Amino acid sequence: MRLRAFTLIELLAATALAGVLMVGVLGVITSLGRTKQQMRLLEDGAPTPHIERFLDLLRLDLTHGELTGHFRGQGPIEIAGHGGLDPRALTITHRPASIVYGVRELGGALWLVREQTLLDEPTNRRTTTALVLRGVSAVALTPGDLAEPLSNPSAQGAAPPNAGHPSPSSSLQSEGAYTLILTWSDTSSPPFHHVIHLD
Repeated sequence: MRLRAFTLIELLAATALAGVLMVGVLGVITSLGRTKQQMRLLEDGAPTPHIERFLDLLRLDLTHGELTGHFRGQGPIEIAGHGGLDPRALTITHRPASIVYGVRELGGALWLVREQTLLDEPTNRRTTTALVLRGVSAVALTPGDLAEPLSNPSAQGAAPPNAGHPSPSSSLQSEGAYTLILTWSDTSSPPFHHVIHLD
């Protein structure tokens, strides 16, 4: 009577399948650990890598431009200047541009987006939209370092610090510091507060 055993091909296939399953399990564990770490950083008020990239981009736009219009301290954030970016390489081109940071609903989720319109194309002005942060329900940017930031910039009737006191000019120069507040669509996450200092 012959005893049936596994062939070499079956053993190799089983080893390969086990390796694939192990890679999947390790990926899930790593993702969960990263999510917990990011939530911990948000609770501590420290920016995550995604927010860090957004802060660098906003700082670059403010350095090469100025806030436009009668600014009230609440989104959207409108900037005009020479901070036009190459949409593919994300490198500054110093082309005149109008930049708007606002909240849009895409695919059933709220996103903070950056819309850029180059102003040196008088006949064919194209607007490029870049996704910046997912899960943002409101954004607020106020000149200066606020000691007591807005707790909910999207709340109706919330008066910004400069309400009733228009700026002396039609635009606010991008100098000094700005207080940024992000409110998340997940109400269990506290608002993110950060002071942006321009060099």
